[in-house]
Amino acid sequence: LKAALVGCAAEALSGLELAPVLDIDAAVPLHRLDGRVIKQIFRMAPFGEGNPEPTFLSRDLEVADVKVIGSDGTHLRLRLKDGKVTWSAIAFGLNGNGNPAPELMPGQRLDVVYTFSQDRMANGGLELRVLDIAPPEPQTREEAGLKIGLLSDIGLKFLYYAGSATGMQVAQEVRLPW
Repeated sequence: LKAALVGCAAEALSGLELAPVLDIDAAVPLHRLDGRVIKQIFRMAPFGEGNPEPTFLSRDLEVADVKVIGSDGTHLRLRLKDGKVTWSAIAFGLNGNGNPAPELMPGQRLDVVYTFSQDRMANGGLELRVLDIAPPEPQTREEAGLKIGLLSDIGLKFLYYAGSATGMQVAQEVRLPW
C-alpha cells in the first residue's frame, strides 16, 4: 500500500516544484514598530490554530551583531538594525534538519521574516523570532501575490489574501482609526 501511494503521489506531483510556503501578514519597516503598533498587534491575541501569530517582513535590515548559539550550532542570537532602531532577535534552526546556522556577518543586510516573542535573556521584553532570512530585495507594491491594504494611519501595511479578512475588517476588530 505504501509503495502504491508513493508511486501515485510521485506521478501526480511530477513536474511541480514543491517548496515550503511562509505566509507573511504584513511588510513593515522595523523602525516603525513602536510600542503603539505592537500594542495594536497584540490586541488581536490570543494566537493559536484559529488565529495564527502575525508574521512580518522587514526589508534591508543591517546585522548589528550575530552569535551562533546552541550546543549543535544551529541557532543564532542577533541584533538587527533599521536606521536608529535596533531589535534583539533569535533564530532557531534556519537551515533545518540540524544543519549549521547560516553564516552572517555584522554589517550584512537582510530581508527578515519574523514574529514577536518574549526575550528570556532581557527580563521578559520582546524580541524578534526570526523565521526566515534572505538577501535584500527592492520593496514592491505587491509581494508574492498578496494585496496591500492600509491598516492604520501610521503606515503599517496589512497584506491579506483574496477571500480572507479585509484591512477594514481587521482595523475595526482592533479599533484602529481610518
